[in-house]
Formats: sequence, C-alpha cells, structure tokens
Amino acid sequence: MPSPRTPQSVVDLINRRVDELLATPEMKAVLQGQGAEPMPMSSQQISKMVNEDYVKWKGIVEASGATIE
Repeated sequence: MPSPRTPQSVVDLINRRVDELLATPEMKAVLQGQGAEPMPMSSQQISKMVNEDYVKWKGIVEASGATIE
C-alpha cells in the first residue's frame, strides 16, 4: 500500500506504468509461463484486494501457529 503521504498523482502515474507493462506481450508471456495471469487494476482496487486478503488470511495464519523467524 502506498504511504498516506504519497500524492495520488504519483500513485496514479505508477499504476498507469505498471498497467502498461502488464499489457506488453513480453510481460504477459513471462507471467503466463509462471502460471500467472496479468490483472491490471486501479490503485483503489489493489488496496481493496490487499485489505480483503489480509482479513482473509490473518486468522488462518494465526490458527496455523506459523511465525516469522
């Protein structure tokens, strides 16, 4: 997640550039070769997904007893 102090214009610029990269045939081929599918998203969509994943996996990781060493 970007810092709350990162200007939205900077976040938007980085997001546009990443989306452009994900749209290139070369990057699509690299990702697909690793079993991944490019998913361009807005910064708001990314933040929402990260927050939802955090909530989803937090309990699972805690229940597993996993720790960082």
